[in-house]
Amino acid sequence: MPLHLEITVRGLSAHAARPDAGHDAIEATLPLLAALYRYRDTLASRPSQTPGITHPTMVVGLIKGGINTNVVPDVVTLRVDRRIVPEEVPEQVEAELREVIAESVRGLPGISVGVTQGLLARPFKPVAGAEAGHADGGQRALGTVDALRDRFSNGLIEEFPAGRTLWKAGRDEVSVEHCGVSTCVRRFTHPTRARKTGRPSYAATRCWPHRR
Repeated sequence: MPLHLEITVRGLSAHAARPDAGHDAIEATLPLLAALYRYRDTLASRPSQTPGITHPTMVVGLIKGGINTNVVPDVVTLRVDRRIVPEEVPEQVEAELREVIAESVRGLPGISVGVTQGLLARPFKPVAGAEAGHADGGQRALGTVDALRDRFSNGLIEEFPAGRTLWKAGRDEVSVEHCGVSTCVRRFTHPTRARKTGRPSYAATRCWPHRR
């Protein structure tokens, strides 16, 4: 389950001839990145008891900032992906990561940090039939779709040659994908509805390893 955060570091721009007149946002990301990677390294000590999942992970996937070569940068944006294991509470994970971010830049003169949640996926709990195996390893999760049907009304099941079953219910979608070693169930909300309700369009995912 992913948690996506966008971190905005703000300083004050100045000309390169007078850098002392500004506050360098890129320089301020140095202690921030160091703190994030120290935090990442601690996640290996939190093993998950869920089969097929090792431990939580975190990646800084994007950094963007600066105005021009001769200007002290006033804004830097970072995007972080924190993967949450089923044993964790998503709200607690987000609060913990926000504290790591805030503490890393506390006391830096002229620097402020804002954090925006881009995505917080909820755990997708196993349902009846989720682990039902088929001899050919093909449509292994059809039982999962049948069980999910009870949660919606007026659903339609469509089977694709690639082995993916997509079930649509109104403007929500549930897809079941088979990669040969696991079955992944993903719940989507239609982008138009997501914009109107403020819900993320990619709501949840859950994978089960195939039994051998």
